[in-house]
Amino acid sequence: MNAPLTDYQATIRRSELAIPLLIGFMILGGLALAAVLLWAHGQQMVSLILATAGVTVAGALSCMVIAFRVHRWTLKPDGIAIHERPKVPLTGLSHRAFVAFADIIAFRDVESGFDYLIEIVTRQGRRYRMAQKMVQKKGERLPMPDMEARLGDLVVSLRDAAARAGAPLPSTTQGLSFWNTIPGLAFIGFLLAVSLVISGVVVFALVHGFTTRQPRGGEAIAILLILPVGAFILLRKMLKRRWKVLETLRQAVPAGPIRR
Repeated sequence: MNAPLTDYQATIRRSELAIPLLIGFMILGGLALAAVLLWAHGQQMVSLILATAGVTVAGALSCMVIAFRVHRWTLKPDGIAIHERPKVPLTGLSHRAFVAFADIIAFRDVESGFDYLIEIVTRQGRRYRMAQKMVQKKGERLPMPDMEARLGDLVVSLRDAAARAGAPLPSTTQGLSFWNTIPGLAFIGFLLAVSLVISGVVVFALVHGFTTRQPRGGEAIAILLILPVGAFILLRKMLKRRWKVLETLRQAVPAGPIRR
C-alpha cells in the first residue's frame, strides 16, 4: 500500500443523467428535423434545418458537460470534508459538507455502468460517492487508473482514520446504481434494441453494395456494427450485478422478499 491518503480528488461521470438526456435530445432533434422537412419550404426550410441542428448539438454538448463533476474528500481527525463541484465552471452548483465518521451508517461498493465507486450513507440519508482517480498518460488514448491514488488505498485510509476517531466504519456492502434498477435496465434494453436496428441497416446497406471513401469511414461502420455487442455486454453486466446485490440482501434479511 502507498502512504495513507488524507486528500483524494476524482471526476465522477454521471452517466445515469447524461445518457438519457443525450438520447432525448437526439430524438427530439430528429423529430423536429422531420417536421421541418415535411412542412417547411424554400429558404425557410434551410434556416429551420440549421437552427434545429444548432439547438440539438448545443443540447447534446450541454448533456456531456454537466455529466462530469469533481469530488474531493479530505480526511479530518473526526470525519470527512467533502467538496463537490462541476468539472466545467458555471455548469452546475457546488456542494460542501462535513460528514462525521460517527454519522456514517453504510459503506458500499457501487458499480455504475463500467465505473466502480465507493459510497457512504449518513444518518440523514445523504449519499456521497467517490470514483477511482484517472490520469491521461502521454501516448495513450484513454485515461488509466492513477496508481499513486488508488481507490482501495483511500478505503484503507478512511477505515484507519475512523478507527482512530473511535467510530469504526460499517462493513462494506454491495450497492445498486441507477443502471442496476428496473428503469436503468429498461433503458439499456432500449439502447440494445436501437443498436440492433442501426446495425441491421448498416448490414443491409453493405450487402447491397454500399461503400464509403470518407476518412475513418471503415472505423465508423465497424463501431456501428459492434454497438449491439457492447449494449448486450453492459446489460448482462448490470443484470448480474443486480442479482448479486439482491441475493446478498436476501441472505441478510431472509424474512421476506426484497423489492427494488
